[in-house]
Amino acid sequence: MTETNAPPPPIQQHHLNQTNLSFSQESLWFLQQLDPENTAYNSNYLLKFIGKFDPPSLERAVNELVRRHEPFRATYPNKGGKPIQVIHPFEPFPLPSVDFSGLPEDEQEQTVKRYYSEQGNLPINLQQGPVIRFSILHLAENENYLFFGTHHIGSDAWSREIVIDELMQLYDAFRSGRVPHLPDLPIQYTDYALWERQWLNGNNLTTYLDHWKNILSGDLPILELPTDRPRPAVQSSHGAKYRFQLPQALSSELSVFARGST
Repeated sequence: MTETNAPPPPIQQHHLNQTNLSFSQESLWFLQQLDPENTAYNSNYLLKFIGKFDPPSLERAVNELVRRHEPFRATYPNKGGKPIQVIHPFEPFPLPSVDFSGLPEDEQEQTVKRYYSEQGNLPINLQQGPVIRFSILHLAENENYLFFGTHHIGSDAWSREIVIDELMQLYDAFRSGRVPHLPDLPIQYTDYALWERQWLNGNNLTTYLDHWKNILSGDLPILELPTDRPRPAVQSSHGAKYRFQLPQALSSELSVFARGST
């Protein structure tokens, strides 16, 4: 790749309440406008709490989490034919609770799974919001769940680990009567989106585009994947997971191969 004239500048904090989307956000926004009912990019989590449970402390923790992270307070309206992200001021909100404790024990787990599936497959309106969903699922005094749903436009697998870790730290602090000591965030995602748009612009963007156009030029091989059914006339985004274990020897060989091919 031809090197650009200067290294990328550092990301600065701007305290923005409105800016353009990042490139990856814009692609997700575009796909959502093509099919507003599509839930393929919903990100849903279910956290189980065993033992003594403190709903007010969890509500405080969830509120503080939303206050800290701007993507949970964002909407993505269409302005002049282009999407923008608008960060709304934080407003405290109650944490909904659903009581399943009256159900027989053998029905509770299936009911929780059904609730998770139904809530997780509700479309999220990116233009109007909200882009997050929370609710407590109460099964028994010492058994509770927190349902947490959001859209991939403001969350991913990397940020999920950070968010869950912060949530647990906040919850533990509040229920113990302590003041949380999470460090202030040096930047928000709006700062990254602005930085990306400013950096990947003009000659810098042209350089990267030319590089990949050169790499992907010519006769590319057709990717043949084994399938067990024909492609439907209308894409459904339905899928499933298949989990399996590899033998230790094969897993080790794959790890060595992967490290050698980077």
